[in-house]
Amino acid sequence: MIRTRARRAFLAISTAFMLAAVPLTTTLACSCMHATIAESVGFADVVFTGTAVAVEAPPPGDVVNTMDPVHYSCAADQVFKGPITESEIVASTQMDGASCGTSFAVDERWLVFANFSEEGISTGLCSGNVLLVGAEDEDAILAELGSPIAEPAPSSTEAAPAEAGIPLAVLVGGALAAAVVGISAWAFAIEPRRRVR
Repeated sequence: MIRTRARRAFLAISTAFMLAAVPLTTTLACSCMHATIAESVGFADVVFTGTAVAVEAPPPGDVVNTMDPVHYSCAADQVFKGPITESEIVASTQMDGASCGTSFAVDERWLVFANFSEEGISTGLCSGNVLLVGAEDEDAILAELGSPIAEPAPSSTEAAPAEAGIPLAVLVGGALAAAVVGISAWAFAIEPRRRVR
């Protein structure tokens, strides 16, 4: 009977040590319910199509938190929902999929569903974002959304097209050249008079 109790105690202690040795990160996971495009639109504050153009991730360090935000700059080309007026949209998400974060590769075009948050506009793995790859698939997906409500204007940070006309540098250079020629002509005109005297 003493041996049976000792065995049970040994098994309980061994199990506890083995469970303690398993890293917590292996037990964390993001679980999402599948939603249709119409349902994703209903859950979202902002819906747009756009191409990821830049990524701003937290600086690397000794301690990484999967909840740290990553910011994706997207060049939006169509808006289906939300008060979007400029083409540059910064969408934030968690760093890792275990924390329901998502990722966009630069130059990939996506249909993005996002919500307003403390970070500004946030999206995630469960938002329903769709990578737009083929023209036929894209047409079928976008047909479910109907017509866009806006095509955003270029962002104020984007370079404005150059106005037609003569550039300022050419005008300044021309004025300086004319001044040099005028002074030289005046100096040559005065020199013969000095010699005559």
